[in-house]
Amino acid sequence: MGLYEQEGAVAAIARSRTALATGKMRLALAGAESRDVRKLLSSPRQGHELWRLIIAMAWSFTWYGIPDLTSGMEQGLNGLCYRNDEERQKLHDDMVAQGIEGDVVHSILANCDYEALGDQTDSGFWHQDSFLGGPMRLGAAVGAVNREVGIMNHLMGAGGPHWCEDPVVDRENQAFNTARALIRSSNFHGVLEGFPFREG
Repeated sequence: MGLYEQEGAVAAIARSRTALATGKMRLALAGAESRDVRKLLSSPRQGHELWRLIIAMAWSFTWYGIPDLTSGMEQGLNGLCYRNDEERQKLHDDMVAQGIEGDVVHSILANCDYEALGDQTDSGFWHQDSFLGGPMRLGAAVGAVNREVGIMNHLMGAGGPHWCEDPVVDRENQAFNTARALIRSSNFHGVLEGFPFREG
């Protein structure tokens, strides 16, 4: 039995087709990540495994429905404050150096401990800023982006670099290039011919 013939897949395909045919676009989104759940790579042991995101992006373009890349998948964002004790200590020291009070630093670091808390991690850490001016720049599987991790003591600033020059927007990484290729390829083949899908 093939993947698309399994009971769960048949039901999911039917839901997507119904959603598209009735104009319920939000229900037809095929995304491996959502703003309503923790990030795919938010396990510290997998936070660096960009290949997982690349496979998930490819899935979203080949599954029934509307491909959905959300919340920085193309930058490998993983929502992790830190992946190990060394990164935790560095983030601690950076926040203290900004003048953030010790008990606040402790609370932030404790509440974004995916290793200890798993799915109970504060849902605020499911979201992160994806540009240098943002106050909550969490981790990424892309090295250049991960080097910019930081939790700042100020609100978002408008004085950062232009997005084309922002180091948190790495347009050379494998996930970004995969996303761009998938988007371009979807524009050149007939996957959506006959949209919306109709039964019968």
